[in-house]
Amino acid sequence: MRNLILFLCFFLSTLISFAQAPISLESAEIADRIFDEAHKPKVSGQLLNYDAEKDKDLFIKYVQVQLGPEMQVTHMAEINSDGSFELQLENGLPYQQLWFSIGEYYYAEILANTDLIIKANLDKLRGKDINWIAEGVEFSGNDAAVNRYVNKYISFRNERVKDLQMEEQQLSMNREMELAEKIARRREINEEYVKIEAKFIEKEGSAYAWLLENERLSEFYGQISIMHFGKEMDQSLLDEVFTHHPALVSNAGHAYYNYMGMMLQAFKTDEFLKKIENFPSVKASLIKMMAQPEDLYRRKAFLEKVLPGMEDGWVKTQMQNTYEADIKHIVKIEESLKNTPPEEGKSNLGINKINFGEDTRLYFSTSENTTDLIQNIRGAFEGKAIILDVWATWCGPCISDMKQSKQIKADLKNLPVEVVYLCVADGSSEEKWKKKVAELELKGNHIFLNRKLSGELMSHFKFQGYPSYAFIDKEGKVYLDYISGISRIDLEDLKKKL
Repeated sequence: MRNLILFLCFFLSTLISFAQAPISLESAEIADRIFDEAHKPKVSGQLLNYDAEKDKDLFIKYVQVQLGPEMQVTHMAEINSDGSFELQLENGLPYQQLWFSIGEYYYAEILANTDLIIKANLDKLRGKDINWIAEGVEFSGNDAAVNRYVNKYISFRNERVKDLQMEEQQLSMNREMELAEKIARRREINEEYVKIEAKFIEKEGSAYAWLLENERLSEFYGQISIMHFGKEMDQSLLDEVFTHHPALVSNAGHAYYNYMGMMLQAFKTDEFLKKIENFPSVKASLIKMMAQPEDLYRRKAFLEKVLPGMEDGWVKTQMQNTYEADIKHIVKIEESLKNTPPEEGKSNLGINKINFGEDTRLYFSTSENTTDLIQNIRGAFEGKAIILDVWATWCGPCISDMKQSKQIKADLKNLPVEVVYLCVADGSSEEKWKKKVAELELKGNHIFLNRKLSGELMSHFKFQGYPSYAFIDKEGKVYLDYISGISRIDLEDLKKKL
């Protein structure tokens, strides 16, 4: 068995040697291309048989992976009257990963490196829900071949890796297994992925075998790093991790650097900077870039300590740009907090603390218990269904969904439904809550719950953590498993429920 694995590894590495490997994110060439307009990838497309009236609710969404504290950012592409569209990319980094969807019809991974044209025949997609490779979707341009290849591989791999992925999850959560045993088992899982790649390459060729290997190793070494959270990694293993250089701006590439930052406990900034002193220079810079806190105020403090000691280069330039943008944002938030007085009196929702414009209102709940809270919210929005979004100011998944839900929120304005944000006191404070709502620029009605009411709400609905959601229809019936995220609401299904 061991001989077979060694043969497959040799076979795969031989095939990869014939493929053209790209520059990595740690290559010196990145500095020449990241800010160069000529290197900025171009992704455009055409929806065939598009009818501006019939398809008025159709959308094109792309979730772009980026380098920095926020791994993904969601964009909506405008569909022109003739069905053409264009995705906007901001820099010249190579192989930028996008998660692309045409409404509910089609979903795929897109790699933007030079230029790509996507043609989609809506007559062949309407009423379907297809992932990766679809009849009626064609790629052309210089990036066509790599996009066909990776989507074929995802489809091929997904049929074979469910058990492996389940074991990976169980391995990461296992607190009883010794670290050395976990690492050894993760290596065995990696070898299983090698075999799957070899079978795919035998079928589809090796033109982009380097890409499959690079992504697999980014994920593998990222997981090895996170296993060492708060622990010191053996130097020989650390040297092995250092030999890898991610080539894609992808989920796996981001995780490689981010998990190394987590291993070094970047939230303890002074200790983190000492631990990273002897790391290779560019790798250390990218770890610092990915280790930036998502919280605006914590990120400002982190950058003020990290930036002065960094070598000049494109990574420092990007982080300096982030810092300057954060300073402007903080000034804007502070001005909003000063210059936006609350309304007089008290509403069903509680005491109005502050408002940001006409569409963002913040209340401190005065409800005695959860039953009163729900009755008061329903009373404030008679004739409407209610969606409760329960969150905390420190909750990454909560904030991520809020950022991704702005388009859905705009669509919900035309429906008899109201989203109400309930911020719990668990790890949050009224001041942090105000600043976070201002930072997110999240329109709607926001209610801060005191500690007693926060605990009672979680117990009442048997919520297990944050974010948690509840849908309350017009008659007051509560559904706890209907919504898993505001950004993931199925509008057509919601309309039926209303």
